Amino acid sequence: MTGPVISAIAYCLSLPLAGLWWLAFLALVPFFLCLTRCKTPLQAFLRGFLFGGLFFAGLGHWLYTTLVNEYEKPAAVAAAFLLGCGILPHALLFGAFALCLYLLAPKRAGIFFYLLAAPCLWVVFEYSREVLPFFLPWGSMGYALAQSKIFSQSADIWGLYGLSFLAAAVNGAATLLAVRFFEAKAAQKSRGEKRAAWPRGFIKENRAVIAALAAALLLPGLYGIYRPFQINRQVQDAQDAGRSFCAVIVQASFSQKERWSGMGFYSRVKTHLDMSQCDDGCRQCIVVWPETVLNSTPELTGDFFREIIRLIGPDRLLITGGLRLDPQGGQVFNSAYFLPGIGQARAYDKNILLPWAENAPFDVLGTYYNAPASFLPGKTSACVETPFGAIGVSICFESIYPRFVAKSLDCGAGLLVNISNDTWFGDSAMPFVHLLASQLRAVENRRMVLRASNSGISAVITPLGEIAAKTSLFEKTSLKQEVVMLHNKTVYQRLGDWICLFALLVLLVALWMRVHGDKSPLHNDA
Repeated sequence: MTGPVISAIAYCLSLPLAGLWWLAFLALVPFFLCLTRCKTPLQAFLRGFLFGGLFFAGLGHWLYTTLVNEYEKPAAVAAAFLLGCGILPHALLFGAFALCLYLLAPKRAGIFFYLLAAPCLWVVFEYSREVLPFFLPWGSMGYALAQSKIFSQSADIWGLYGLSFLAAAVNGAATLLAVRFFEAKAAQKSRGEKRAAWPRGFIKENRAVIAALAAALLLPGLYGIYRPFQINRQVQDAQDAGRSFCAVIVQASFSQKERWSGMGFYSRVKTHLDMSQCDDGCRQCIVVWPETVLNSTPELTGDFFREIIRLIGPDRLLITGGLRLDPQGGQVFNSAYFLPGIGQARAYDKNILLPWAENAPFDVLGTYYNAPASFLPGKTSACVETPFGAIGVSICFESIYPRFVAKSLDCGAGLLVNISNDTWFGDSAMPFVHLLASQLRAVENRRMVLRASNSGISAVITPLGEIAAKTSLFEKTSLKQEVVMLHNKTVYQRLGDWICLFALLVLLVALWMRVHGDKSPLHNDA
């Protein structure tokens, strides 16, 4: 049972630590090898169950601290919530993955199974977290590769799940080589041979596997070297065409209790205004504040907004998070306000609500000071027209839904903005993992991303997914950077998550092969 433990640890380390992204290419090998030794379906399920539980515990342990320190829940309640709403569902999900992989595996598996079927099954289960209730598509393996300047670039063709497929396929190839190595070593021992366990003949016998592994690494690698030259040329063309302007991102780093205690609303707004000064040389400037800065609905009157616009100044656009009352039912939206110095003010209402915190079938967490216990799901378009041009917007965890962000560009948006509040995560790995999502959204859509988070990490991200400027956690500061509007469409924008449809087709073929037993020649491929 050490395989799932080693894999879960390596998987978790590959996400937040930039220097360890390459672990994504090897992290699943111990887990896959462990599954090849299973004798019964129950064994496979339990090993997947262990892997999934440890995976969530490694990245989601911040939930316990948040519930104890912020919501002031008893330790037992916090532990029960972490176990019942986080660890257990993911343990069951990955247990189901391991069971399906066990049942799908032929007696003599080869390249088709390890480099296609197994990675495709992994992709389908990763994607399932987008559609299953009370799951979130966070911590996907593709986010580890988002830290690689080379391998991340292919995301503009096949998106997050394509990168996950690539990582899982490399893991599959390494697993197949390891399985055959152990078999060759055992055969040598049975024959009483004393020569090395890795003879030249082994490499010759597995040249097809090695060639497939080399192609899986080489093709995305060459694309990742070539593609940035094209994108940099597009950025330069946009600058030459005058589609650039200044941006200021404000990170005031107020604590949760300061934000929601009901006191100091105008003081917090003044702090954000004081930190929003654009450089004198900026003809046009966009200012971005984090999520729910304007969090007192009684104060959000017409006169208040007019005063904010006056203080921001002409030729300026303020994008800020705030609450918005539903004029019909009196309930609250989690919104992004677009307040231009000249022109019509607009609002975007958050479409995808965070399970349990913003949307729950019953009250689990209770109230947190004056924060709303639940929000209404918005139905407004995430593509907002402004005097600066159309802008795609996401609020907090909406940024981890790739197609949602891509669709926010449907009206021709040339820039992406994400406003967030990651203070709940504390000093954990999650602010870094959340930042990776915005980096990958930049690559998938080839747009600059402005990310404003209350306590960090705020950042300006280039269309290559690189960080042009960023803050530290819990730092009170502003970022100032020149940004450009881009309008070219990527393959991923046009075709979406086509890799998931490809995965389903491959799994249908694998299922047909499994039903027909060893009669299929692909069961014994080289």
